[in-house]
Amino acid sequence: MQHQVENLQAYIEEYDYCFNRIVMIDGIFDNMLKLMMEVAPVTHKQLMC
Repeated sequence: MQHQVENLQAYIEEYDYCFNRIVMIDGIFDNMLKLMMEVAPVTHKQLMC
């Protein structure tokens, strides 16, 4: 039982990820573009730090 409890959070996160992909598959590209537009751009210098 202890082994199952230790992995419970990972199982929940995997389920949530898969469920969200199935539910949002039609708008996944639009959602990605929307998120990209809401975030400030990252410069090359910031990436290299």
